Amino acid sequence: MEITRQGDNIIAVDLFERFMRLSVADGQAAKNTVAGYRRSLRGYLNWCKENNVNAPKASYDEVQEYRNWLINRYARATVCFSLAAVRVFYRSLQRWGGRRDNPVDGIKAPKDRGESINNIGRKALSRDEALRFMSLWPDDDWQARAALALLLFHGLRVSELISLNCPKVTDDRLEFIVAGKGRKERILYVTGPARSAVLLWSTTFPSRTGRLFDYSVRSLQRMVARQLRAAGLTLRGRGPHALRHTHAMLAVLGGVEREALADEMGHASIRTTDIYSRAAARYQDNPASKIATLLGASHAEGNGEVGSGSSDCRHTPPASSPADVLSQGSRDDIQP
Repeated sequence: MEITRQGDNIIAVDLFERFMRLSVADGQAAKNTVAGYRRSLRGYLNWCKENNVNAPKASYDEVQEYRNWLINRYARATVCFSLAAVRVFYRSLQRWGGRRDNPVDGIKAPKDRGESINNIGRKALSRDEALRFMSLWPDDDWQARAALALLLFHGLRVSELISLNCPKVTDDRLEFIVAGKGRKERILYVTGPARSAVLLWSTTFPSRTGRLFDYSVRSLQRMVARQLRAAGLTLRGRGPHALRHTHAMLAVLGGVEREALADEMGHASIRTTDIYSRAAARYQDNPASKIATLLGASHAEGNGEVGSGSSDCRHTPPASSPADVLSQGSRDDIQP
């Protein structure tokens, strides 16, 4: 890892690296998490150098200044992640006697659940948008169709999708072992259009490496961006993860139980899943629609909406699994 100071910083960074290998997520932290922590620590060390702060010996007030600096420049999620990395940095020093206290203790990024909910509602596709998006999937790129179907119908994270091995297939079942955050594994049962797309890709072009897809993170992002652009659905910040948001929002609006959704998406805490319930409630329980009903006014638009389009998911019978929601509304001509 590149560092910007000598002496104390070199020793402190060595301890940080050792601590991550042994202690972060019990030594099972995802590669992306570890890489992100390294980048965040490098940013903190650079800030310390520019502000004449001795990073290993920084005080609570100095870390508080760094926190305020972050808040003025970055989104809440970035602030939270950066502070988490700095907290781990000082925990590593505590572990091996570099200092007794952790100056990050008690320092938190501002809480703003509303921002997360607003971002989810803004980035997720409506049901109509999702159908238009699927109708324009390329006929000549079966790998893209399979990847898009898994992102949309099963809400996989980018890191999960690109690391998928070829599925286990039986007469009536197609399943994956998905390696989620912290290397926690879960079984994913693939159904509907996603099953058709994956079978077509994996049987027509058998893998020589055991991996299902040839994508890197960047090439997958570019492919999804191309498809969103083709459907006229480009929006700042809308990428592969927006399809995961779409999956969750439509599943909630379609009546999927939150426990089933949490299992499908690999959420460690049900509270993460509840964010989608709260986001969906803004459409399902919109006060304007209740008032319109009482006044006998038409309110065909705006109830059950996700993102910028409209949706009739609230009229859909409860689905048995998250993937069933879109399957109920998908047309035959969008399947491979």
